[in-house]
Amino acid sequence: MMKWTFLYATLMTASFLAGDLFSAGTFSGFNISDWLCVGYVVFGATFLSYLLMPMALRVMRPTTVSMYNYIQPVVSSAVAIAFFGDELTMQKLFSAAMIFLGVYLVTISRRAADSV
Repeated sequence: MMKWTFLYATLMTASFLAGDLFSAGTFSGFNISDWLCVGYVVFGATFLSYLLMPMALRVMRPTTVSMYNYIQPVVSSAVAIAFFGDELTMQKLFSAAMIFLGVYLVTISRRAADSV
């Protein structure tokens, strides 16, 4: 399911953005290192992680898998702030708090369901 979702999303997005990207000359200064970085982000960190989620669901509880999925942006932001000079803003703090609140609520509801 995820494979087809990513394929259709890529085709739809590319059809809207291809003209703007190539007319702006965005790719003219790219070297092999830049392409490898883009490939890692698109395929390694995004596509591959979503393809591995069904395998994780076979051996872990769905709540645990969803927690890893939702906490990933928080970890990415923390790495960007710590190592790459990104700014910690109120929007990022609020977003992280909402993610942790959602994960907490799911965890608590699961414990309540297990105890009944």
